[in-house]
Amino acid sequence: MSRAIVVAAAFVAVATITPHAQTAPQSTFSIVKRDRVDLSGHWENVNPAGFGALGKEFTAAQDATSLTVEMATVNYTFDTRQGGSSVATPGPMRRMVYQFNGVETREAFAMPEKFATLDPSHAYFGYTSSTSTRAAWQGDQLVVVTHNTIRDHRPRHTPADFDSEQTTRLALSLDSDGTLIAERIIIADPDSDSALRTNLPGVMKTVYRKAGLVRQ
Repeated sequence: MSRAIVVAAAFVAVATITPHAQTAPQSTFSIVKRDRVDLSGHWENVNPAGFGALGKEFTAAQDATSLTVEMATVNYTFDTRQGGSSVATPGPMRRMVYQFNGVETREAFAMPEKFATLDPSHAYFGYTSSTSTRAAWQGDQLVVVTHNTIRDHRPRHTPADFDSEQTTRLALSLDSDGTLIAERIIIADPDSDSALRTNLPGVMKTVYRKAGLVRQ
């Protein structure tokens, strides 16, 4: 009698444990949502002599859905009658809105008024005629990818007016010391008129600090 009781007890123990052993393990993977860094402010290049990924200075305003950047532009022209040197003149202020949801933003731009006054038989110039941009957060970086159409004018080129494509990837983040890091990569169409070797893509890294702050 005692032997039968022992066997029955062992069977009950096994029947209780077996279903638990066949249960699939629970996944421990989870997504941690981090607060987005605030890129708002008026930012200045820490290297005054450098132009930088976003110019010498720019202003940024951020809300829950987008980042708005305003910066000055520069127009470059080249005239064969001016000793073969390029001339830089201030361009208009440009305002860019980067939506955080990855939705495409398209913009079109007219030729700068300055270029319309140049002699087309001697002047070389180019400007961005249209852009297509998407932006989204990747970790603690805001990544912006822009496809640009560049309208070039070159008197000795056939045809003199033609379009080329350029893609830029801009990554914005804040360093532990409060500075803003802007890293830009450019991929451009090959230039058949250039006698120089152009090593692209290349990374331009620029450090900005908020206006009025003194480096410690």
